[in-house]
Amino acid sequence: SYLKVLLHFRNLSAHNQRVFDEKSSDEITRNNYHHLLGLNKDEGLNDIMAVLIIGKSLLENDDFKNFLLEFKKNLEILDNNVNTIDVSLLLSKMGMNNNWFNMINN
Repeated sequence: SYLKVLLHFRNLSAHNQRVFDEKSSDEITRNNYHHLLGLNKDEGLNDIMAVLIIGKSLLENDDFKNFLLEFKKNLEILDNNVNTIDVSLLLSKMGMNNNWFNMINN
């Protein structure tokens, strides 16, 4: 299921399509990270949050930490340059709650 979800988002990215509010038709199984982050039952299964959970599960700790820091940096750039929509709404559309960055410590 990890590969199917990753493939979906990879294909969207490869074809320059929007991914922030996209959902894969495949889902990953809820795991410990869903519980630790306090995700709702439908968050982190087939969305960008699922991609982060997959990364946390498969990447070495340092590689994931670098990825997450880069992701956060890009969200901050977006927040500083876009005034028409609040970044918290974008995070919600990505299946992410306010605890998403806590993945860096777990």
